[in-house]
This record gives sequence, C-alpha cells and structure tokens, in this order.
Amino acid sequence: MQVSVAAAFTWRLYLIDRLFGDVAGCGNCLVIAAAVADAPFLTCWLIITWLGFTTNKLLTGRILRFLAVASLALYAADVYVLQTFFTRLYLTWVVTIGATPGIVLDHLLSTSLASFLALIFLSSLIFIAVIQVPVPIPKRRNVLVLMLLVLSISVIGAGSNSVFYVHAWAVENVFLANQFSGVSNRYSDAYLEQAAEQMDSVPQCRKGQNQQRDLIVLILESWSAYQSKLWGGNNDWTPELDKIAKASLQPTTFVAGGFSTNHGLMSIIGGIPILSPLTSQFTRVAFEPAWGWPHTLPNQLAKGGYHTALLTTGDLNFLDKGKWFRHAGFQHIEGHEHPFYNDMTRAHFNSAPDEALFDRALQYWSRNTGTLSPLAIVIESVSTHGPYIHPISGEKSEEAVFHYLDNAVRAFFRGLHDQGFFTTGGVLVVVSDHRSMTVIGKQEFATYGAFAPALIPMMIYGESIDPATVNRLFHQSDIAPSLAMLLTSEACGYPGWVSLFEGNDDTKNRCVYHSSGKDFAQILVYCEHGNGIIELNGDQSEFIDENGLSPAQQQRLLQQVALFRDAAQKTSQEYLAKTPGE
Repeated sequence: MQVSVAAAFTWRLYLIDRLFGDVAGCGNCLVIAAAVADAPFLTCWLIITWLGFTTNKLLTGRILRFLAVASLALYAADVYVLQTFFTRLYLTWVVTIGATPGIVLDHLLSTSLASFLALIFLSSLIFIAVIQVPVPIPKRRNVLVLMLLVLSISVIGAGSNSVFYVHAWAVENVFLANQFSGVSNRYSDAYLEQAAEQMDSVPQCRKGQNQQRDLIVLILESWSAYQSKLWGGNNDWTPELDKIAKASLQPTTFVAGGFSTNHGLMSIIGGIPILSPLTSQFTRVAFEPAWGWPHTLPNQLAKGGYHTALLTTGDLNFLDKGKWFRHAGFQHIEGHEHPFYNDMTRAHFNSAPDEALFDRALQYWSRNTGTLSPLAIVIESVSTHGPYIHPISGEKSEEAVFHYLDNAVRAFFRGLHDQGFFTTGGVLVVVSDHRSMTVIGKQEFATYGAFAPALIPMMIYGESIDPATVNRLFHQSDIAPSLAMLLTSEACGYPGWVSLFEGNDDTKNRCVYHSSGKDFAQILVYCEHGNGIIELNGDQSEFIDENGLSPAQQQRLLQQVALFRDAAQKTSQEYLAKTPGE
C-alpha cells in the first residue's frame, strides 16, 4: 500500500514536470506546488491507512481500509486521466459516463490495454484490502517516516512562492479539483428580473435567403489551430485542410463552445452559446442544457424542406448521443453498427476509420441527392479522438493521426468534386468540435494568448461561396442560424448571434463564451476588445480575471450569462420531465 501511493505520487509529479515544466519556464516550481497541494491528501491517507490496519474492530478496519484503497484508486485514476486526456478526473464525468460501463470498458481495451490491467489490479487490491483477515500491521517506523516526508513537503512548500500559470488547474489535488461550489447555485428572481430589464432574452429570427442547396457539415474531432500552419500553428500536420481553407470562407477567430465533443455538438448542431447547466454535477444528464431548444440546425433545415441525416462511426449509445441526435431533429441517423462498416478494424468507441465514414457519406449523398433534395448531412468524425492512435497502423502519435485525417479529408473532398456535389451548388462546412485535449505549449500560448484553450479552425467551401478571410469574432453557435439563413426562408438563434456570411461588419464589441474544461464553475469570455473569466456562483457570480472589459460591460455579461443559463435550464428540465425516456 505504501509503495503503491508512493508510486502514484511520483508518477503524478513526473507528469507535472514533463507536461508543464518546460512550458511554465519556472524550473521545478510546479512540481513543488503539486507536492504541496497533495500533502493534505497524503497525510489523511496515511492516518486512515494506519488506523485501518491497527484497529481491533474488524468492521471498522475494513471500512477504513476500503476508504484508503478507494482513495488511492481515485488518485491513480486522476493521474491516468491527466496523462491521457489532459484534464482531471471529475466526478460529474464518472456519474455521466458510468451509465454506459460496457462502452467505457471497450474503449479502455481498444486504446490502452495497460490502463485496463491497472483497473483490474486496483479493483483486486480493494477487494483484498477489505476482506483480508488477519490484517498485517505495517511497521510503525515506516509510517512515521512517510508522515515526516509529507510534513517536510508542506514546510518546504509553505515558504515557496505561488505560481500563476495557464495550467495551474493541474496542480491542485483531485479532491479540491472536484469542488465546484458555485456552479449549481441558482439565481434569485430579483436578479433575473433586473437582468431582463437590461437586455432581450427572446430568440432572434431573421429573414433567410432560401438558396436550397445541398449541405454537408464535417465535424472533425480535436482539430486545432496549433496543428495548422494556416491558422498560425507551429506544426504543419494538416496541409490539405489548409489548401481547402485558402479557397474557402475562413474566419480567423472562431471560438468553441466548450472543451469536449458533446460541447461542440451542442453548439454546432444545437446553436447553444453557453454550455454550463445549473444542475448538480451528480444529477446532471448528458447534453444538458441542450434539451428542448427548438431552433436546432436540423429542425430549422427540416422546416425549410430539407432531409437531414447524421453519420458517424462512434457508438450512439455512449452518453445518449443517439437520443440527443433524434431530439435535435435528424431524420436519419447512423452509427458504428451500420453494415457498411462490417469486418472493418475498430478503435475509439467501436468506430471504424474516418476514411470509411467519409466513403459512406459519399455513398449516402450520391444515392439520395435528387430524390431527397435538398439534402443536409452532418458527419461526426472519431479517429482523431484521444488517446491518439492511428486507426490503420496503430501508431501512437498525434502527428501521425492528424496526417491520416488530413489525407482522408483530401480524398473525401476530391470525391465530392468527382461526384458533382459542388457543381450542383453544394456547400461544405468543415469545423472542429473542440481544441485538442493536450498541453497548451509556450509557443501556442504566445501565439494565441487567452484564446489558446478555445480557438479552433473553421471554413465554408462552395462554388457559390466567395473565398475570404474574415477578421471577426465568431462562435460555434453561429453555425446553425447562419446556415439556416443561407439555405431557408427564416433563421433563428439566441440573442446576439451573427451570420458567418456578413463579412467584416462592425460587431459592436461582441462577446462569446467557452465553458472551461478545467474548472466547471468557470466560463471564459472572449470579446472583440477584451476577455475575462467568470466564476459562477448564482447572484454572486463575478469576473475573477479581466482584460479590457469595463465594469459596466462586465455587469452586462454577467446578466447575459444568468438569463441564458436560467432559461436553458428551465427549457431542458421541462422537456426531460415530459419525455422521461430521453
């Protein structure tokens, strides 16, 4: 047990140094900070372990030993999540993902056998520690040495300077990382009434152009600006995508709604601008707060006469993705189980390679265009999901995986050309779901600044779309109403949405939002002339960091967030209450 916790602790410090040390540029400051942050946990763990192995009461000993080993398992799992997904083990994820344990188990087996074996080992360790009788008592000297080590770490850390850093969230211990005290605090009626007096919360609808062209929206997993030379990155992993972008309508500042795939889907397909539900992390369901909103992309297109389809190779049962796609209004939905992918190699979430998905999309369009026109197809790729494993060769390399995606998109783009998609007026939208769950490097942070966690590539290509670089702030939630405005007679979205086709018109210092993946109680705010971070806490929500935002503007933004979160939460809960099957 002592060796296990020492190994997990050493592993975590090694990761902190390897992942963040060079980027922080402050020597071993983050390692020291992480050791100090973990010292209270280690102290409590040593006390519980000692009592569990020395008490004369059998039941009490078993309970204490279970707590000791379970907390060790939680600690080790958090370190694995940090290494693999560049985030922390949040209990809200455990509750949500735990609803589909079979899919999670398959994912572990297909992406990392070592992690699966570690899971089995830790489970066995918990079982042995709880039922073991008689109990071997560790030498008191060993325990005292470990306690002195922990106390020494605390004393050393007490005299060290605290470090502000973009990845400071990785330093705190796993238990403090799960303290989101204010995120589910409700707003008072008085606060909401005052906010409603200052701004409009009613959806904004505009007249559309009704062009009725076939549409394909290609959502690329984890495609990030730093991977592209065109978007200012120091890597050249997506040269083919860059070539397409140069001939496209290309926003230079495009912000993701959040840090995960679900966040991206809710913003792109649902048109949701703020993704921070008011429900407790232990009662939250997948795709909150995007249930019940009527103006989704497929709903708006269907209203304009479109047949809508969603194609992916991921498992639609994971996080109720298939249910939410149906709720969003797609008339045809395909996942990993489609016969087209029979006998193909499988990777993340039972997915076939992206090139197969793109081939299936070409087949679906060619078979249905004309008979189901106008036709809108949304494609969700999977192969570039972390951990990065090449779907064909099995090579574990982020660069190799994104070169694979780049070549697959090139073949898909050529296929669309060859089959006449563009000559018949078709429009192709290519967008990332979120920034990659990897370290924000020193050069990336220097290039993109505060936008680094949220900036993603996006482009729109078509023979009717004039190629242009648009130097304007956009958000994923602009996609749904913008496409509805282009293709149908009416487009609706949340207040403040901006059409992607309006060029470089003045936006009057528009602001957009990004839900943080490092602290669920925080929302990152990006404006044309400033940025900041909101700490959510009901009526006491406040900016804990700001740059270029006046007090009056901060107050308006806090009110806007409050109005949206309250309205979206009520809409979602009313819908879920009426449709318990969802």
